Amino acid sequence: MDCHLPRFLLVSVAIVAHTAVAVSEARGQEAPGGLVDAPLEQLLDIEVTSAAKRPQRVADSAAAIFVLTRDDIRRSGATTIPEALRLVPGLYVARADSNVWIVNARGFSSRFSAKLLVLLDGRAVYSPLFSGVFWDVQDTVLEDVDRIEVIRGPGAALWGVNAVNGVINIVTRRSQDTQGALASGGAGTEELGFGAVRYGFRLGDSTLRAYAQGFNRDQARLAALPERGAGDDWQIGRFGARLDADLATRDTLTIISDGYRGTVREMAPVPSLELPYFLVRGFEQPLNGVNVTARWQHSSSETSNFQLQAYYDRTARDDLREIFELNTFDIDFQHRFQWQFGRFGSNDVVWGAGQRFHNVSSRPGGSLTLVLPSEDMRQSSAFVSNDTTVVPTKLHAIVGSKFEQASISGFEVEPSVRLLFTPNPDTSIWAAVSRAVRIPSLIERYGLFDVGVSPPGSATPLPTLVQFSGNAGFGSEKLQAYEIGYRARVSQKVAGDVALFYNRYADLRDAAATSASLGVAPTPHLVLPIVLNNNLAGTTYGVETLIDVDLQKHWKLRGSYSFLRVDTRQERTGGTIGLSSSLQGLAPPDFDEPRHQAYLRLAIDAGPLEIDAVPRVTSALHRLSVPGYAELDARVAWRPSRRLELALMGRSLAHSTHQEFVNTNAGPVPVLIQREGTFKATVRF
Repeated sequence: MDCHLPRFLLVSVAIVAHTAVAVSEARGQEAPGGLVDAPLEQLLDIEVTSAAKRPQRVADSAAAIFVLTRDDIRRSGATTIPEALRLVPGLYVARADSNVWIVNARGFSSRFSAKLLVLLDGRAVYSPLFSGVFWDVQDTVLEDVDRIEVIRGPGAALWGVNAVNGVINIVTRRSQDTQGALASGGAGTEELGFGAVRYGFRLGDSTLRAYAQGFNRDQARLAALPERGAGDDWQIGRFGARLDADLATRDTLTIISDGYRGTVREMAPVPSLELPYFLVRGFEQPLNGVNVTARWQHSSSETSNFQLQAYYDRTARDDLREIFELNTFDIDFQHRFQWQFGRFGSNDVVWGAGQRFHNVSSRPGGSLTLVLPSEDMRQSSAFVSNDTTVVPTKLHAIVGSKFEQASISGFEVEPSVRLLFTPNPDTSIWAAVSRAVRIPSLIERYGLFDVGVSPPGSATPLPTLVQFSGNAGFGSEKLQAYEIGYRARVSQKVAGDVALFYNRYADLRDAAATSASLGVAPTPHLVLPIVLNNNLAGTTYGVETLIDVDLQKHWKLRGSYSFLRVDTRQERTGGTIGLSSSLQGLAPPDFDEPRHQAYLRLAIDAGPLEIDAVPRVTSALHRLSVPGYAELDARVAWRPSRRLELALMGRSLAHSTHQEFVNTNAGPVPVLIQREGTFKATVRF
């Protein structure tokens, strides 16, 4: 298939462009301004905060950063945050089933992509239970999202442990920018029904918005039996509010809160000690959560300000393996100031400290037991970053580090050195050397669950139960990263961005079989524990590219290509080589990623019509035996005014079904993602 991918991209764009020409020839009134009308220099001037924990232009960021704007998200036709993230260059996004998403950067992608830190309005949604993100509950009214800042590469010097391969920071709009009412809703072949209402109003010197939303999504199809549903449909309802208050001339207070309740269904293989040695069962998983974030910001002057933030987050899931409740308390202080040091120029300093507590309660679910430590998880941290202007407005040196003490892993230091050269406002060249750490999860330390059963054979007349066993001595995974990047507006109509990276990993997660024991119930069998260790090492390297082109006044084209190579090796003895060949299949690789990814995005304004098309290609996942695929997403919207929008969206239009990812035996059964069409109406008043 790979040889036909470029042809597929070109043909798809040509079809959409031909249609758009016919429509635009009859151009009447001008469409409301948005992505297509934004000049390229404006896209480079987008303000971000994730790369330096202070406001700066994208062009002034010494990191591989990309911003999904509010208009990007709207015109993507996405109904979920992970779906919108498909437009981020170099980011790997795939669906394992209807409600399980894989989102990761620069390698080691799995259901819980452990090396990617995700924040929503400053609140970390990375779970210490599984080391990853439950994407099925990360949601809000998409019209209220201001931007999504994505850093590919380590961000640990500012954001701490687990920000190894990247950081995703989802930033919602201020309530003063969302006054009045909004209602949106629709239905489709897979999105059976969804809707949201939001209302913003003033309370004296403060502004407030409140919202409620919900959806019902259909199931995918079984890969083994495509005519049958995969039993993975899901429904979630959500509500929330945001308050922004001006306490004084230089003080602001923000309070954000939301809650959700729903049901997620999955089908998963359950090991059995009787023929056929596993059963496929459907699980219904109720889930709910609530969170509240409070942030006080004080500005002493244009060059000095501080912020105090605290949040509480409660998550409860009746998972297919474990029933648990996780409570997180976090408080964080940050201060920024500038100072002068002789002829070395100005220094922009950001420093801060924080404390986080995790309280977990659990009881056995389907097959997992979690033997928790007697005390809560604690995490103390401090960081400092100094941006020195070595040559005025030309060369910057950014040096900093995060220092953390976690009860589950001990003391960690995560330094970073970055250089940024900006010969002119439209060009930047940057390089970085960083260290990052991924600390163990509770499951990796204290979990116990059944992986599968090997039938009796010549080696033993008894069935063998393969059982994952947590290792209290399992340690942190470590990364040494080297990056270099270039971004520029090379003409009035063309802008580009390229980043290259080389990563060296040590103490990566591996597993080894230990001595088997005899079990007697419910039938005589052997029990073979699989214990985690840190015996694996690896390297990754690759390139991520992006180009933006103004084809015409109301036409824009964006293209992206990324290449990734991952190599792993045994760093120490005692890895999976200890498994017999008959048991290797019960412990398949728990990560994989495509070597090549590419997409083209064509956005056209034709009067009140908006036309968007995104042909995208992904190469094969060889370790998981998932073939490469090419797909087409498209959207046609009618916007007669800023108050009304009617849109038809199509996703995965090239094939009736296709496979994107396969979970390991610890997850749901393999499924096929279906072609889908959706209608959405949005009204503002």
